[in-house]
Amino acid sequence: MLPGLHDQVGVAEAAMLEAVLGDLATRAEAVLGGNLVGVYLTGSFALGAGDVYADVDFLTIVHQPLSAQEESGIRELHASLPDRPEHWAHVLEGSYAP
Repeated sequence: MLPGLHDQVGVAEAAMLEAVLGDLATRAEAVLGGNLVGVYLTGSFALGAGDVYADVDFLTIVHQPLSAQEESGIRELHASLPDRPEHWAHVLEGSYAP
Protein backbone atom coordinates (compact mmCIF):
# COMPACT_ATOMS: atom_id res chain seq x y z
CA MET A 1 0.00 0.00 0.00
CA LEU A 2 1.22 3.49 -0.80
CA PRO A 3 1.86 5.37 2.45
CA GLY A 4 -0.91 7.73 3.47
CA LEU A 5 -3.40 6.90 0.73
CA HIS A 6 -5.85 5.21 3.06
CA ASP A 7 -5.80 8.30 5.29
CA GLN A 8 -6.70 10.47 2.28
CA VAL A 9 -9.47 8.42 0.66
CA GLY A 10 -10.23 5.49 2.95
CA VAL A 11 -9.17 1.88 2.74
CA ALA A 12 -11.51 0.75 -0.06
CA GLU A 13 -10.78 3.71 -2.35
CA ALA A 14 -7.06 3.44 -1.64
CA ALA A 15 -7.12 -0.21 -2.69
CA MET A 16 -8.84 0.69 -5.97
CA LEU A 17 -6.42 3.54 -6.62
CA GLU A 18 -3.45 1.30 -5.91
CA ALA A 19 -4.84 -1.31 -8.32
CA VAL A 20 -5.08 1.27 -11.10
CA LEU A 21 -1.61 2.67 -10.39
CA GLY A 22 -0.14 -0.81 -10.13
CA ASP A 23 -1.63 -1.76 -13.48
CA LEU A 24 -0.32 1.46 -15.02
CA ALA A 25 3.20 0.85 -13.69
CA THR A 26 3.27 -2.84 -14.65
CA ARG A 27 2.03 -2.19 -18.15
CA ALA A 28 4.34 0.81 -18.63
CA GLU A 29 7.25 -1.43 -17.62
CA ALA A 30 6.14 -4.03 -20.18
CA VAL A 31 6.15 -1.36 -22.91
CA LEU A 32 9.27 0.55 -21.87
CA GLY A 33 11.45 -2.25 -20.54
CA GLY A 34 14.93 -1.04 -19.65
CA ASN A 35 14.09 2.52 -20.65
CA LEU A 36 11.86 2.87 -17.57
CA VAL A 37 13.41 4.48 -14.50
CA GLY A 38 10.24 4.65 -12.39
CA VAL A 39 6.65 5.78 -12.03
CA TYR A 40 6.03 8.33 -9.30
CA LEU A 41 2.89 9.73 -7.71
CA THR A 42 2.92 13.55 -7.72
CA GLY A 43 0.41 16.29 -7.02
CA SER A 44 -2.15 16.33 -4.23
CA PHE A 45 -1.83 12.63 -3.37
CA ALA A 46 1.94 12.85 -3.04
CA LEU A 47 1.49 15.89 -0.79
CA GLY A 48 -1.07 14.10 1.40
CA ALA A 49 -3.96 16.30 0.31
CA GLY A 50 -5.76 14.06 -2.19
CA ASP A 51 -9.42 13.15 -1.90
CA VAL A 52 -11.98 11.15 -3.87
CA TYR A 53 -12.62 14.17 -6.12
CA ALA A 54 -8.96 14.79 -7.00
CA ASP A 55 -7.22 13.85 -10.19
CA VAL A 56 -4.26 11.50 -9.90
CA ASP A 57 -1.01 13.02 -11.09
CA PHE A 58 1.95 10.81 -11.94
CA LEU A 59 5.35 11.21 -13.53
CA THR A 60 7.05 8.44 -15.46
CA ILE A 61 10.81 8.88 -15.76
CA VAL A 62 12.61 7.25 -18.68
CA HIS A 63 16.30 7.06 -19.56
CA GLN A 64 15.78 8.20 -23.16
CA PRO A 65 12.94 9.95 -24.98
CA LEU A 66 10.29 7.46 -26.07
CA SER A 67 10.86 5.74 -29.39
CA ALA A 68 7.99 5.65 -31.89
CA GLN A 69 7.27 2.04 -30.84
CA GLU A 70 7.29 2.94 -27.13
CA GLU A 71 5.04 5.92 -27.72
CA SER A 72 2.59 3.75 -29.63
CA GLY A 73 2.55 1.20 -26.80
CA ILE A 74 2.02 3.90 -24.17
CA ARG A 75 -0.82 5.41 -26.21
CA GLU A 76 -2.47 1.98 -26.38
CA LEU A 77 -2.02 1.57 -22.63
CA HIS A 78 -3.67 4.91 -21.87
CA ALA A 79 -6.47 4.31 -24.36
CA SER A 80 -7.38 1.10 -22.52
CA LEU A 81 -7.30 2.46 -18.96
CA PRO A 82 -10.79 4.04 -19.11
CA ASP A 83 -12.16 0.53 -19.71
CA ARG A 84 -11.38 -0.22 -16.07
CA PRO A 85 -14.35 0.05 -13.69
CA GLU A 86 -12.57 2.14 -11.05
CA HIS A 87 -13.25 5.86 -11.37
CA TRP A 88 -9.55 6.47 -10.70
CA ALA A 89 -8.72 5.20 -14.20
CA HIS A 90 -10.63 8.19 -15.59
CA VAL A 91 -8.76 10.88 -13.66
CA LEU A 92 -5.12 10.02 -14.38
CA GLU A 93 -2.88 12.87 -15.53
CA GLY A 94 0.70 12.03 -16.29
CA SER A 95 3.86 12.77 -18.16
CA TYR A 96 6.77 10.75 -19.50
CA ALA A 97 10.06 12.57 -19.08
CA PRO A 98 13.69 11.64 -19.74
